[in-house]
Amino acid sequence: MTNDRLIQKYLFLAIIILLGIVIVANLTAFITATLGASIFYILFKKMMIRLSEKYRINKSLGALIIILLSFFIVVLPFTLMGILIANKVIFYINEPAAINDIRLMILEKIKLLPVEIKIDSLITRITSITGSLVTGLLNNIFGVLTTIVVMYFLLYYFLVNYNKLEKTLINYLPMSEANLNILGVELRNMTFINAVGVPVIALAQGLIAYGLYLYAGVQDAGLWAVLTGSASVIPLVGTGIIWVPITVILLAMGQYTEGIVVGVGCLLILGNIDNLIRIFISSKMGDVHPVVTFLGVFLGLNIFGLPGLVFGPLLISYFLLFLKIFRKEYGTAPEEPIEQTVGNNEPSPPQ
Repeated sequence: MTNDRLIQKYLFLAIIILLGIVIVANLTAFITATLGASIFYILFKKMMIRLSEKYRINKSLGALIIILLSFFIVVLPFTLMGILIANKVIFYINEPAAINDIRLMILEKIKLLPVEIKIDSLITRITSITGSLVTGLLNNIFGVLTTIVVMYFLLYYFLVNYNKLEKTLINYLPMSEANLNILGVELRNMTFINAVGVPVIALAQGLIAYGLYLYAGVQDAGLWAVLTGSASVIPLVGTGIIWVPITVILLAMGQYTEGIVVGVGCLLILGNIDNLIRIFISSKMGDVHPVVTFLGVFLGLNIFGLPGLVFGPLLISYFLLFLKIFRKEYGTAPEEPIEQTVGNNEPSPPQ
């Protein structure tokens, strides 16, 4: 290749990269919608194929059925849950007298402890952070609705043109057919682990917490159960960020039996349910390393906000998977088999 031709090549490549950066920089608002549509596509692709090929349903109608199904099963419940939490948080922020008696009671109990705990500054800090989060979410309600609309717009075309998306990507991915098969299986499994496993764990822990809170007579037990389940995705502290203060309040109020039942029940049952579900999911589709989940949550919250609780771990998992595939395709030991997390009912891809 001549020098002039080489210069033309790299100039053309620079123009492509520059245009790509401009496009991505101006479409960052739709990254969340694109990721959401991609996850729903992976989750519902098999259903779309059955509707279209087995039951001979029109593709457009099949896509609309799946969109409605996903909306009522996933989007609507989470939206209503968010509105419920936001309304309660705003109520407590605007009506500090509603929790002032409890605060004073806890302060009296804490004074008996041999260590100093600045509960007032802690409550003020938590209230400030929570209020800022809720206010920001409410102020961005139009953006949330826009993201949902764009997500379903993309999902519709993904479903109607199922398999075409993969074929198009295959044409641009420089890897062998065997590694492409491995990549497809791994991406599907990772998506199921994060997009299905995390909500299932949250739901199970929320339901158990609801039963314990009802037994203890906790006011707004449903709200606190929802918050407990939601907190399961928070690294390190997890559900303890909700049930520990509830246990402390019950004990401070003199409800020793109820407080012990809630504390011991949440400590033993919630933790074991979490582990049992993770073991079941990992036996079917593999597992995600806790470090990936830990870092992914912070990455996702920083980039996407609340949806990042799912998107963050997925991005890191995808990144590590692409590193594996790259090493196998272009590394020094291409003959080394890559680890796969294939479900029991999934055939292993050809090597």
